[in-house]
Amino acid sequence: MRKSSCYVSDKNAKMSENIVIESLRGLCLTYPSLRLIEKEKIVYRADIDEIRQKQVTIISGGGAGHEPAHAAYVGSQMLSAAVSGNVFASPSVTAILAGIRRVQSPHGTLLIVKNYTGDCLNFGLAAERAKSEGIKVDMIIVGDDVSIGRNSAVGRRGLAGTVLVHKAAGAVAAAGGTLEETKSVASLVAENIGTIGVAFDHCKIPGSSHSPTLPKGIIELGMGIHGEPGFQKIPLPPSRDLVHKMLDTIINTDDPERSYLDIHPEKNSIVLLVNNLGGLSTCEIFRYSYEAASYLGLALYFASSFEEND
Repeated sequence: MRKSSCYVSDKNAKMSENIVIESLRGLCLTYPSLRLIEKEKIVYRADIDEIRQKQVTIISGGGAGHEPAHAAYVGSQMLSAAVSGNVFASPSVTAILAGIRRVQSPHGTLLIVKNYTGDCLNFGLAAERAKSEGIKVDMIIVGDDVSIGRNSAVGRRGLAGTVLVHKAAGAVAAAGGTLEETKSVASLVAENIGTIGVAFDHCKIPGSSHSPTLPKGIIELGMGIHGEPGFQKIPLPPSRDLVHKMLDTIINTDDPERSYLDIHPEKNSIVLLVNNLGGLSTCEIFRYSYEAASYLGLALYFASSFEEND
């Protein structure tokens, strides 16, 4: 579940054209365990030469503008490398292939790709070229957006649920799983994820002269992370009602268009991910997290953490 605003605030709209490279430099300076290949915008683990001899390596990536995805998820039991494109633009086949070559492992390399045309095409072509060089590589595509109906020609978009696929695959790989086992677990997680977004307004991209806007007091359910149309525009409801509507869209098994998950909160184990794309303060995101956990009954498990004054 996510609540979205803009890629950058208006006051930063004139930021440097090198924003992606400068951002990746800042990430690697902040976290010395990371390394950067600037030409191809590849962030990888500093200990990769040791790690790749021990386990399957994992690569993800996509257009910039969705930070912390994906470069900030490079690390222990997560990604081995992430390949970034320019803002909202898929990385090139050449850059992805360079990433595969840098972190390739004799145990195999798994590519985790969000379901967008450019990403699927470029990662797929890079994987085929890597295979032709004798590199052991495989790929899965994640599409977790429940706002896209079954009759849509584009298929479900990849959203925040992809991070859970990173985590599951990373854990299996770190535990010594084979490429086949790592892919199997990643696919299982991907098939059982549902995500819904809500936006106050459309994204604002550096360098663009015009961006569409939503009327004041109106939100859009299901808007994509690049500003793609959602499925419903409604007046902004109270926070609790909004959380309930979003979760109902994910778990409602009676909706023939969007019932992708056979989920029953009262008896199934659930992982809840609440993702903020920049539209909320930390205080607000924790409030929405509590509302979501309470609605799913998860807050009951953590009741001992809450103390009340007499």
